Amino acid sequence: MNHCAFNFTREREVGEITCNKQVYQTFKTPSKNLGTLFAMVYCRRLSLWTLVRCLCLSILAVVIYKGSKSHSANRKTKNLELTVKKPENYVYIKEYQPQRLHPKDNNQQENVHEIIGITVKPIVKPEHHYSKPNQTIKNVIPKKIPSSNQTLQVKKIYSVHSKNITKGLKPEALKSKVIEKTTKKPVKVRKVVSPGENVQVDNLDIFINTAVYYERYPSNNSYNVIFNGWAGSSSTTNLKCCFTSQEEGGQFHETQAQVRHIYKQYIVDMQSAEFYCTLPDKVHTVNLTLVTFVQQSCKKSDVNRLMKIEKPRLYPGVIGVCLKVAYGSLNAEKIVEWFEYMRYMGIPKVFSYYSQVEAPGMKVFNYYKTLGFLDMLPIYPAQSKNGTERNFIKPKNFKQYWVDNVVALNGCKHRMSGFDYVLTLSIDQFIFPKGKVQSFPDIVQELMKREPKAGAFMFDQHIAVMNWNTSRKSPLHVSKYLIRTKSLNYGNNLTATPGWVYIPRRTFYIGRDTVYPMATFKTAKVPNELYTMLQYRVCDKYWPRCQNESKIAEHGMLKYEIKLVDRILKLPLQQILSSNLNYVNYMISWRRKHHI
Repeated sequence: MNHCAFNFTREREVGEITCNKQVYQTFKTPSKNLGTLFAMVYCRRLSLWTLVRCLCLSILAVVIYKGSKSHSANRKTKNLELTVKKPENYVYIKEYQPQRLHPKDNNQQENVHEIIGITVKPIVKPEHHYSKPNQTIKNVIPKKIPSSNQTLQVKKIYSVHSKNITKGLKPEALKSKVIEKTTKKPVKVRKVVSPGENVQVDNLDIFINTAVYYERYPSNNSYNVIFNGWAGSSSTTNLKCCFTSQEEGGQFHETQAQVRHIYKQYIVDMQSAEFYCTLPDKVHTVNLTLVTFVQQSCKKSDVNRLMKIEKPRLYPGVIGVCLKVAYGSLNAEKIVEWFEYMRYMGIPKVFSYYSQVEAPGMKVFNYYKTLGFLDMLPIYPAQSKNGTERNFIKPKNFKQYWVDNVVALNGCKHRMSGFDYVLTLSIDQFIFPKGKVQSFPDIVQELMKREPKAGAFMFDQHIAVMNWNTSRKSPLHVSKYLIRTKSLNYGNNLTATPGWVYIPRRTFYIGRDTVYPMATFKTAKVPNELYTMLQYRVCDKYWPRCQNESKIAEHGMLKYEIKLVDRILKLPLQQILSSNLNYVNYMISWRRKHHI
């Protein structure tokens, strides 16, 4: 029995006619198909009835071919992959078989991407990727991933038997539709904290504020980093350092952290603490710029906060000043006087932490930052164990407040370790050279001649009490008050905070009122014939003996008065002291009267 079967595929432009187990090709042009069929009849391989059946199948093949070509000219397979970032997901649509329904409206058309019964309309055109026939699509990474705001929307459904793409199908019309959604695990972004911000070690009561690189300490020819911050009085100190050079996906170099010092002059909730880590092979660690801390393992812990490792700039033979912590309401005029006096005394750089400084004072600080004379960082005292946030304004626990200042003092020491000498002062403390010395560098040079093995020198101070009386009229606050205490350091009270100048590489740690040098060095006092140091303050409840103190006049500041006024008048005072114009105007009129 003669038999003829027709098979047409979209993957090819030709069909196949099988006659008595012999396969013949059909073409998209009817003339070639007819020629093939009549040739077969002539060869007596087909009966007339079989010829009619094959002619009908051939005509149907041409109709289907032209109908499919209008909407799949660039399509090579039924398995189509659409990829899109939404934001991290890839959506795959494949193996569909829509029902053929009549459209309701043949007149409306859209410029869309239609997928055999389901239309996917991109807001931004995605990139299409095609797979081979019958190939399963798994974990295919697109060559180009759209940005996170590019999404795909299932817009409308279309019939497929018409030459034109028209509205008609409903979602239920799809007999089989497989939509696979796979999720690519996102790369976790680790945050590099801002300078001055703390990094908490896991869930422990340990907060690191500063990480500073040291080339030769504690170990020579190693990569040494010292960390400064807070540790709970009952917290474990078993930590590990995790060094890396990348924010995302970088390999960690793990090493055990060592406790360098725990400050225990006052036992409080959060103690001042220092740790250090050392990597022995310096050759492979020169590019390590970030660090964090864990309790168990760098690989197993959920590391999401990194701290930049500071590498201080070197200032050979230079004195820097540490201003400790500036906070709250500060007199902008007094800040200007203090900064200009430091500059006049030969200081090239001041470093200070700050916390909640009000606008007038901050305006002055910002001006000196633009000059490059001041470096400032915010400081956030570690929260208490009960979760209470703390600050430097009106502290409830003064011992904790003093310990927080110790953290700032040691953070300042590490950040200024590139200087040969660091002088610690508050905004209300002034040192006036006497005798042959005329500046701070002159004082330090004289001290090193007398005590070459010293690591730190202490300045004794007197108190210039501002509410005893105003001894003279002056445009400067610092030269108005010439009456001071006769005794030193509040009657040699151990809670006094004198001034210190120290050598960072010879200094182990700084307490509230003491500097602890390295084992082979010592501390010494600055001889009184070289200077006078005054702290300007008022009598208050924290100094109950104030009114009974012995008084004496002090004129050491007067020789600097006119020089300091001239320096201040060269500043853009209308800008930096816009809320203190009375101070500016009086200084101008005073200088005109003292024209010598």
